[in-house]
Amino acid sequence: MAKRSIDERNSERVKVEDKKLPKPKTVRLVLMKNVKLTVEGPVTGRRYVFSGAGAEVDVDERDAKMMKDKISGAGCCDGSGIGQPTPYFEER
Repeated sequence: MAKRSIDERNSERVKVEDKKLPKPKTVRLVLMKNVKLTVEGPVTGRRYVFSGAGAEVDVDERDAKMMKDKISGAGCCDGSGIGQPTPYFEER
């Protein structure tokens, strides 16, 4: 079998265009609870780290939709009696 030159081999390679993917749209979420929290995005699988109450993180909008639905249960033992469930996150 005859050897092919480098130029012959390179001409047979598949050329892939460098396409830029659109940047995902993000939403800024604020943690409303006084906890340190790491959340895995339910859609993208990305990890979002919130360092405590008031921490703001840019979150992929696909993950943000589900994260905004997360609420804490009403507490009975914080001295205030039975409270209302409150959201973990708010959108800025």
